This record gives sequence, structure tokens and C-alpha cells, in this order.
Amino acid sequence: MMNRRTLFKTSAALALGAIAPLAFAQPRPAVKYAKLRFGVPSALAADLRMKLAGQLQDLPFEIEWSRFPTSPAALEALASGAIDMTAGGDGNVIALATRPRKAVACSAYANILFHEIVVPKGSDIQNVAGLKGKRVSLVKGAGFEYKLRYMLEESGLKWEDIKPVYLSPPDGMSAFINGSVDAWAIWDPSAAVAEIRHGGRQLAVPARPAYNFHYANRDSLDDPAREASILEFIKRDLRSHAWVKAHPDQWAAAQVGAGLDAEVSRLVARRTPGGGEPSLIAGPVFEELQGIADVFAESGYIPNKVDVKTAFDARFNTPLQAFAATLR
Repeated sequence: MMNRRTLFKTSAALALGAIAPLAFAQPRPAVKYAKLRFGVPSALAADLRMKLAGQLQDLPFEIEWSRFPTSPAALEALASGAIDMTAGGDGNVIALATRPRKAVACSAYANILFHEIVVPKGSDIQNVAGLKGKRVSLVKGAGFEYKLRYMLEESGLKWEDIKPVYLSPPDGMSAFINGSVDAWAIWDPSAAVAEIRHGGRQLAVPARPAYNFHYANRDSLDDPAREASILEFIKRDLRSHAWVKAHPDQWAAAQVGAGLDAEVSRLVARRTPGGGEPSLIAGPVFEELQGIADVFAESGYIPNKVDVKTAFDARFNTPLQAFAATLR
């Protein structure tokens, strides 16, 4: 026979059983977003690409776009707190590891710029081994130097076997055109211009992995609403890179609208390597960037050896790993 105490326990259990499903069915709290200030370091950057890819539609927060002449300039603004986010190559990681500031790389993704060694029309250089004793133009402090060193080693050469000539992309183009260098280690669109407009010939393409990064201000990342905006922006930006890969002709037309030659634009769009695939901020990324940093230290570009891990924040690894499946 059921006594009063047993009846109470049974009734309570049944009541809780009826309530529990309702508790689990409650909607999750709405994600709160905040206005995002993004630094655009070039004319053909996130704002144009995301607009073309439809990734600015139904955006749950406002974006304030600020333009900067170079990626390092955008990084300085990021470190000072003038903007919340920017994007760029591996050089910024080394800069942050060398002089830690309130900025970190918070996502890594496949390189979006095609790199190559190009030689002038009529050159008798047929392979990387043929660069021995030759004048090779490259941008000082760019990650491509690290890859060039590996390309030389794979061909049986040492760095001392070539004559490096450090020039900015515009000066490198002038040197390539007037014949004052024998080869140019450069990326698109400069590489495409050298080929299409000046008869250049592709000599070799680096095989080592290359990455681009989203960078964020540390204080912005630590603000929950702004952190949510940063993650949502990264996802939409990566989708826009996938769109570029799938729509090279439309991307080429956009580049023509931004002032590039039509034939050059088509070549750049056709050989854009990355499709927005995110990479974990972990072993392979650390190893590649640490290798670049070590080369820079040995070359005297930075005063001392650094630990590149200090320039990263890996909080988005898990959500971006899940997001990556949606891009396939």
C-alpha cells in the first residue's frame, strides 16, 4: 500500500518528468552582436569580395570599413584599438611576435594569392638551379623569402648562391621590365602583370603551404558581443573566398572595375589558390610561421628569435572546424 510519503515522491517525479522536456525545449538566448570596425588594407579586400558574394546581406551587426594603404598600417591601427579587425598575410604574425601588442591572429585560412618566380622574356634560366649567381628581386620581410630559400635548397643551392635584390612590388616591376634583375619572386597581381603585359615566363611555384590570417584586437575579442561579431564576420569572409574560387569570371570583372587590366584580372582570378578553407591554429600553422620567424632572425630582419605562438589566439578553432564542413 502506498503511504503519503511515497505518494508525494511519486507525484513529484511525475511532475518533474512532465516539466523537464519543456525546459529543454526553451529557445537558446539570442546571440548579442556589436558594431564591428574592420580595416581594409587593399582595394580588392573583404568589403568588395563579401558584397559580391552576398555575404553582407542580413548581417546582424553594422560594419564600419576603414581603408589603409598597407597591411602593416592596418595592424598598427588594430593594436591601438582604432579598429577591431583586419586581415593579412604572415608578415603580421612575425611583427606581433617580435613586438607583442593588443592584437592577435585569431583565424588562419588557405593562402589567397598566387606566388611564383617569374623570369623575363628570352631568359635562358630554365629551372630554380639556374638561378645560381643571378639577381633575384623579392620583397624584404615577406614570407615568400622563406619559401624561396626552400626552393633553392630543393634544387641544390644555398641562399648565398643567388644575389637577392630587395625591392617593393612597384620597384620590382620596374627592375623586371628594364632588365636589372634576372628573376622576380612575387605574387599576384604583380606576377600576372609581369607575364601578361611584359612577356614574363613562370619559372617555379612554391610547394610549401601558405596562410592568410584574420587579426583582432585583444580587447574586442574579450567583449562577448564584439567577439560574436568577429566570429560571424570570419565565417562570412571565408564563404566569400569560396565564392571567388567558384566564380572566377565574376571576380575578374570586379577587378577590372577596380582598375586592373581585363586579361590580367582573368589570370589572377583563375589561379587564386585558396577557397576559404580554415586551418586550425595549431601544429602545421605554428611550424610554418616559426620557420619564417627563424629565417627572419637569422637574416637580421628581426632582432631576436621569437615564439610565434604568442601572436595567436585559438579560441575559434572549434567553431571554425565545424564551420569548415559547410564549405565542402
